[in-house]
Amino acid sequence: MSFPALSTDKRNPSIYRRLRIVLYLVVLAGLVLYGRYFYPVISLQLCLEHPQRYYQQIINIGNEAVIEQVKDDGFVIRYLHHLVAVEGNTSNLKVGEYVYLRARFIAPDRLELMTMHIAEGRRMKIMLSIIPAVFIIFWFLRRFRWRFTSFDFVER
Repeated sequence: MSFPALSTDKRNPSIYRRLRIVLYLVVLAGLVLYGRYFYPVISLQLCLEHPQRYYQQIINIGNEAVIEQVKDDGFVIRYLHHLVAVEGNTSNLKVGEYVYLRARFIAPDRLELMTMHIAEGRRMKIMLSIIPAVFIIFWFLRRFRWRFTSFDFVER
């Protein structure tokens, strides 16, 4: 698919290239803002800030939720410096494990567990995934260099 208005002109290709970059960035920013304001993700942090608005809301908690305490009828997680009680099954849970939860928000700082997944070895997986990324960046920077005059990479 080609856009004649955005095609590169032989007389001054850098202006059209810059216009295309600006156009793509504006479209990307518009999509981000559209998603933010018309389809917001309801997080535990929002629920804790406005408990009346999000009462009985089903939320997903997947980043940095760590089990702080295990009780008979539930457990307590630490999420972004907040301690939140979770009512539900406590079998096979240990303090310090990372968990992914789908839960119903109840009261100011309580959740009713629907489903849960224990993230075993989460930190190790993150560290191992960094190694290929560093290798690819190192290889790329050895093979190419940035040219400021045309805003692109050129082969060395």
